[in-house]
Amino acid sequence: QTRTPIFPLFLSLGYGISGGFMLPIFLNILIAVATVFLVFEGALYFSKNNKIALAVAALYVLLFYRAYAPNLFLADTLFNFLFTLFIFYFLQGS
Repeated sequence: QTRTPIFPLFLSLGYGISGGFMLPIFLNILIAVATVFLVFEGALYFSKNNKIALAVAALYVLLFYRAYAPNLFLADTLFNFLFTLFIFYFLQGS
């Protein structure tokens, strides 16, 4: 069984700092919000239209799994953020 290498480190650092799992959950929620911002910026890059970019970000927010996942200890939230961040910087460089 393979595991993501960064997520256990992320959890252990948050647990070590706060002594509980409230900090990692809070950071997961902040990462999910930052992902929505990056999705908005990526859609704005492609469409050049604020309304379309806002609609894309709203659709991303309204996905049930995206709204529910940050409260759980799943690596998906961190992976989506890092992948979206990679795409964002890739588009900025081109």
